[in-house]
Amino acid sequence: EESVEDAAISVAEEIVESMKMADTGETKYSDFGVGVRSNAEAYEYGLEMLKRGIPFKSNARFFSDPNTKALIGWLTLIEQGLDSRTPEALQGLADATRAPYSGLGSKKIKEEIENRTPLTMGWGNWLIKGGFLDIYQGPKWSSKIAFFANLVNRVSQMEGTPESLLSELLSMEGFDGKTTMETLTDNVRENDEIMAQLSAESMDGIPSEDQIIEMAMAPVNPLIGLATSQENLEGAMQYVRKLQRVNEKITSRDTENEIDRDAVTIGTMHSWKGLECPNMYVPMVG
Repeated sequence: EESVEDAAISVAEEIVESMKMADTGETKYSDFGVGVRSNAEAYEYGLEMLKRGIPFKSNARFFSDPNTKALIGWLTLIEQGLDSRTPEALQGLADATRAPYSGLGSKKIKEEIENRTPLTMGWGNWLIKGGFLDIYQGPKWSSKIAFFANLVNRVSQMEGTPESLLSELLSMEGFDGKTTMETLTDNVRENDEIMAQLSAESMDGIPSEDQIIEMAMAPVNPLIGLATSQENLEGAMQYVRKLQRVNEKITSRDTENEIDRDAVTIGTMHSWKGLECPNMYVPMVG
């Protein structure tokens, strides 16, 4: 019996092949749609699209987790550098405060950097070259913002593939001395409900370290899957921004105009009511 994962792999690979065989501009990603029974199934299809660099829109939120947002923020810093003044670079610095632990407010950091940075300087450069001293006053906050500014400087100098960069970022220590990976793992261990679930799934009733790590990494796995499939950071970040763009205004009541964007649409059968596309997959498994 074919699993949802198997069906998702088949559909994603068929879309890739169809795009390869089509004449340039003749077939678009928006010509493909996938009808699923639940958001859980939509998540599985989205994962396989991510691994193959296929743009898609879905109600399953892949990059909404705070830790994932932080990792994307750090990757944006590496990609665009300290001199950048793009909105993405500014938001990236704000999101980077979320993980590893910084003890800072992302909203305040964004507002202060945007309002205080001279027009002749990049967001990151202003921050590390003394700007951080103007954001917070007092020993409680000054040590935290100084630590964060040091991280920004360090990360801006990182080089490598998306996969190696992500691994390095996950292992980077925050102000509390913990890495993002350690924080995610501790969150699982401290959640009685999740630990009870893992105990029930374990043969001896005791969750294994592998089970805990697998559960802990679940929120960031989509980004890890994307990173392993991309050879360079620029391509990976272009794909991330493409996904963010096509999913920006999605609601459960998509209109035909909204579905016209150049991305595969993954939605429940109910959400497809009254809509259509040239190539529709309705895989029924399980």
